[in-house]
Amino acid sequence: MSAKKRKGSSLPESELEPYLRSLEKAQLVELLLQLSAMHAEVAVDLRHRRALAGRDGTGLVQRIRAEIQLATAEEAWDEDWRRSGSTADYTRVQSGLEGLLDSGHVEAVIELGRELFEAGQRQVENCHDDDAGLATELSDCLSIVFRGLLKSSLPDPEKILYAIDMSLADDYGLADGVDSILDRKWSKRTWSAVADKLALRLGSCKTSSELGSPRQYQREQLGNWLVLALDAAGRESEATEVCEREAPLTGSYERFVLRLLEEKQLDAAKDWAERGYAALRVGQPGTASRLRELLGDLARRRRQWPLVAAYEAVHFFERPSVRSFGALMAAAQKAGCESEVRKSALKFLETGRRPGGSDKWPLPPSLLPSEEASKGRRSTGSPGHWDVLRDLAIEEDRPDDVLRWHDRLSAPSRLGPWRTDEASLRVALAVSATHPERAIEIYRSAAEGLIERKDPDAYVQAGRHLGCVRDLLHAMGRSSEWGQVLAGIRETHRLKRRLMEVLDGLEKKPLARRSRAARAS
Repeated sequence: MSAKKRKGSSLPESELEPYLRSLEKAQLVELLLQLSAMHAEVAVDLRHRRALAGRDGTGLVQRIRAEIQLATAEEAWDEDWRRSGSTADYTRVQSGLEGLLDSGHVEAVIELGRELFEAGQRQVENCHDDDAGLATELSDCLSIVFRGLLKSSLPDPEKILYAIDMSLADDYGLADGVDSILDRKWSKRTWSAVADKLALRLGSCKTSSELGSPRQYQREQLGNWLVLALDAAGRESEATEVCEREAPLTGSYERFVLRLLEEKQLDAAKDWAERGYAALRVGQPGTASRLRELLGDLARRRRQWPLVAAYEAVHFFERPSVRSFGALMAAAQKAGCESEVRKSALKFLETGRRPGGSDKWPLPPSLLPSEEASKGRRSTGSPGHWDVLRDLAIEEDRPDDVLRWHDRLSAPSRLGPWRTDEASLRVALAVSATHPERAIEIYRSAAEGLIERKDPDAYVQAGRHLGCVRDLLHAMGRSSEWGQVLAGIRETHRLKRRLMEVLDGLEKKPLARRSRAARAS
């Protein structure tokens, strides 16, 4: 039983102790029997203690194995929308492992840990939803196993390999407690023995030419552990050789490039990053993107600004945004070609066509992304990236251009029925000082759309937008129109009581003193 005060108990254990000590043995036995009949957890704890009283703990091992089979056979499911679910109960497994460990049966704990991990993995895989509670239950049980592993008579290299094997097989974060093993300060000799065994495994591990395949991923993870073990053993040069050999086999170019950078081998790092970028840019664009960033960093170290700008251009053409445009312009400015690059970049955002042919492009053209790499990334309803042009105009405070691109994006022939979204509200804020009529139009449309939802929370948001309409009309000297706007909404939606409350508040609330429209007037 827990030594802590149980939830709902009226007396702390310090006050219960004198009473319990005053009872005769027969009375205590009778009390425990009554409690075990009333509370299943008491009965389970007493059975564990009875099993522990045996010499070899065989009875308890059998009981825990049965509890593992029972708990891992339970179907775990979760339905947040119903606020209901079912999570397997590992309380008995956990208390049993604790008892077995406390009684010194360490090897049995380790063996049961393997069985628990394998069965738990299958259970989490088959659960109906993401069940963090199930994973936590299993992780708590396995932390007991790792404590036992440290106490066991296994050779130190075997302890580390036990932890590594579990980490390699862990798909759901069940074995996070292995850090208690791996983070300990083991000797170089121990790590060297681990490295030798991992090297043998890697040598017999099959390779796959398919980028991102499970087999390739498994080999890469095994290689990561081998590199770590070799480094911990003081065999750094061998670790570097493993990184070089494995890079083309598993696509782990980034690991090798980072290692070369740590070793100050900048030329070799550049060569391997370029090689990896060429090999992975189609099959593994995420890793290729990180390699490109490393190449850009290398070019910055050497102040090769045209090359830096070229890498920023690759990122911009593949992931156009205000941020990537700004990074490209900053690099192009240092390279002394901002004007030409800006012209081509803006043309790309408008048409979707990358520089080429007769276009004047001052940066290395070989680094431009292929047409295939750019497919499927254009803005809906436009041949280019008009949303980026709109956001860029907002960023650079060009209200006329903001409206130009906004109108193109919201043309009915392209997007269907026009509706107000967050981007449109940013447009309204950006043009409220110079084009208040258009801002009022956007705010009113946004408010009307929210009112149609028939949701009290939406009414509050609609009230904010109508407040902007009121402030803009006042700034334009047309305060009398505000009453007409409000009256029209009241008449149309007079049955929406909660909306009427919001509108009442708008009539009582003073004008915003420092609205953007008011400052402009």
